Amino acid sequence: MGLEAFVFLILIVGLSAFVQGLTGFGIGIPMMLFLPYVFGYQTSVAITVICALVMSGVLLFKTRENVEIKKILPVVIPVVIVEMISTYFLFVLNDHGLTIAIVIMLLLFAGLFLLSQRKWQMKASVPNSILAGCATGLCNMLGIGGPPLGYYYHSIFEDNIRYLANLQATLLITLAILLIQHIIEGNITLVTLEYSAIASVVCVIVLFPALKIFKKLDRSNLTKIIIVFLIVMAVFKLVGFYWLGGAK
Repeated sequence: MGLEAFVFLILIVGLSAFVQGLTGFGIGIPMMLFLPYVFGYQTSVAITVICALVMSGVLLFKTRENVEIKKILPVVIPVVIVEMISTYFLFVLNDHGLTIAIVIMLLLFAGLFLLSQRKWQMKASVPNSILAGCATGLCNMLGIGGPPLGYYYHSIFEDNIRYLANLQATLLITLAILLIQHIIEGNITLVTLEYSAIASVVCVIVLFPALKIFKKLDRSNLTKIIIVFLIVMAVFKLVGFYWLGGAK
């Protein structure tokens, strides 16, 4: 890896880790918006999965006493089933199709978070858990499984720490399955592991100051940050793709 690619990786991963610590999800969004321009989609997804796994593990360890297994289990099962099917499409979709899909998902969930500010939220139920799980499984194919999962848990857990803990527990389980799939598909190489090791160290360093800020946020400010983040990332992705002529 050249110096420019190394610096690029550090900067993007640092930004992504800060987002994850601040919102509870989202590490995959900046990484999947920018890393493909240098590393390609498949490699970028693999790096993102490993980094997200590390981040969720650390966050879960810090908040583990707030996990509610009965509420996350109906979400985890459909996530695993759907992502096992949908991930295979990652290897056949072209960059243009992936870009459009990512932009649509980001704007859709920005709108849903905006509606949540107006008290329009999903209720905790088995059907809604299955729906959230299926949406997350599909989005995991794109490396951005956080928005649908974050939206559902944002709706059913009023306390920020409970929201964070249950979100990380679900992410950790589903990301572990996703990593196994990438290993089976041969998408985890020694080079990918090298990039991921560097990126994971950066993630842990950046995470803790971001988490301190998260703990000081009330629900309204947290929601506003998430909305702005999703919209900005969608615009960056769309403009960047067409301006630079598409990801590698």
